[in-house]
Amino acid sequence: MTQAVLLGAVVGAVGALPGLLSARAARKGRRPTVALGLGLTLSSFCLVSLALGVGYLYMGSGFGGFAAACVATFLGAWVAETIVAWRWIARGHR
Repeated sequence: MTQAVLLGAVVGAVGALPGLLSARAARKGRRPTVALGLGLTLSSFCLVSLALGVGYLYMGSGFGGFAAACVATFLGAWVAETIVAWRWIARGHR
Protein backbone atom coordinates (compact mmCIF):
# COMPACT_ATOMS: atom_id res chain seq x y z
CA MET A 1 0.00 0.00 0.00
CA THR A 2 2.83 2.41 0.85
CA GLN A 3 4.45 1.79 -2.52
CA ALA A 4 1.17 2.56 -4.28
CA VAL A 5 0.81 5.86 -2.41
CA LEU A 6 4.39 6.89 -3.17
CA LEU A 7 3.99 5.94 -6.82
CA GLY A 8 0.74 7.90 -6.98
CA ALA A 9 2.45 10.99 -5.54
CA VAL A 10 5.25 10.74 -8.10
CA VAL A 11 2.80 10.26 -10.99
CA GLY A 12 0.71 13.21 -9.80
CA ALA A 13 3.78 15.44 -9.65
CA VAL A 14 4.94 14.36 -13.11
CA GLY A 15 1.44 14.90 -14.47
CA ALA A 16 1.40 18.49 -13.21
CA LEU A 17 4.78 19.40 -14.73
CA PRO A 18 3.74 20.53 -18.25
CA GLY A 19 1.39 23.22 -17.04
CA LEU A 20 3.66 24.29 -14.21
CA LEU A 21 6.60 24.73 -16.57
CA SER A 22 4.48 26.95 -18.80
CA ALA A 23 3.48 29.14 -15.86
CA ARG A 24 7.08 29.49 -14.76
CA ALA A 25 8.14 30.45 -18.29
CA ALA A 26 5.48 33.18 -18.33
CA ARG A 27 6.84 34.63 -15.11
CA LYS A 28 10.35 34.73 -16.58
CA GLY A 29 9.18 37.08 -19.32
CA ARG A 30 8.32 34.63 -22.08
CA ARG A 31 4.80 35.03 -23.44
CA PRO A 32 3.24 31.63 -24.07
CA THR A 33 0.14 31.66 -26.23
CA VAL A 34 -3.28 30.71 -24.97
CA ALA A 35 -3.24 27.70 -27.30
CA LEU A 36 0.03 26.50 -25.77
CA GLY A 37 -1.36 26.93 -22.27
CA LEU A 38 -4.53 25.03 -23.09
CA GLY A 39 -2.56 22.32 -24.86
CA LEU A 40 -0.24 21.86 -21.89
CA THR A 41 -3.16 21.81 -19.46
CA LEU A 42 -4.94 19.22 -21.58
CA SER A 43 -1.82 17.09 -21.92
CA SER A 44 -1.29 17.29 -18.18
CA PHE A 45 -4.85 16.14 -17.50
CA CYS A 46 -4.60 13.35 -20.09
CA LEU A 47 -1.32 12.11 -18.61
CA VAL A 48 -2.84 11.82 -15.15
CA SER A 49 -6.02 10.23 -16.52
CA LEU A 50 -3.97 7.67 -18.44
CA ALA A 51 -1.90 6.93 -15.34
CA LEU A 52 -5.07 6.40 -13.32
CA GLY A 53 -6.43 4.05 -15.99
CA VAL A 54 -3.24 2.01 -16.06
CA GLY A 55 -3.14 2.02 -12.27
CA TYR A 56 -6.70 0.75 -12.15
CA LEU A 57 -5.81 -2.15 -14.42
CA TYR A 58 -2.61 -3.19 -12.64
CA MET A 59 -2.76 -2.01 -9.03
CA GLY A 60 -5.50 -4.18 -7.66
CA SER A 61 -6.11 -3.50 -3.97
CA GLY A 62 -3.61 -0.63 -3.84
CA PHE A 63 -5.48 1.46 -6.40
CA GLY A 64 -7.36 3.53 -3.84
CA GLY A 65 -4.18 4.82 -2.21
CA PHE A 66 -2.53 5.30 -5.59
CA ALA A 67 -5.45 7.31 -6.98
CA ALA A 68 -5.85 9.44 -3.86
CA ALA A 69 -2.16 10.31 -3.74
CA CYS A 70 -2.02 10.96 -7.48
CA VAL A 71 -5.00 13.31 -7.54
CA ALA A 72 -4.04 15.07 -4.30
CA THR A 73 -0.50 15.74 -5.52
CA PHE A 74 -1.71 16.83 -8.96
CA LEU A 75 -4.29 19.25 -7.59
CA GLY A 76 -1.97 20.41 -4.81
CA ALA A 77 0.68 21.38 -7.35
CA TRP A 78 -1.88 23.32 -9.36
CA VAL A 79 -3.22 25.10 -6.26
CA ALA A 80 0.30 26.08 -5.19
CA GLU A 81 1.13 27.38 -8.66
CA THR A 82 -2.16 29.29 -8.86
CA ILE A 83 -1.43 31.04 -5.56
CA VAL A 84 2.06 31.97 -6.74
CA ALA A 85 0.70 33.26 -10.08
CA TRP A 86 -2.04 35.25 -8.34
CA ARG A 87 0.49 36.96 -6.08
CA TRP A 88 2.75 37.65 -9.05
CA ILE A 89 -0.09 39.27 -11.01
CA ALA A 90 -1.30 41.21 -7.92
CA ARG A 91 2.13 42.86 -7.72
CA GLY A 92 1.57 44.32 -11.18
CA HIS A 93 3.57 41.89 -13.32
CA ARG A 94 1.83 40.96 -16.54
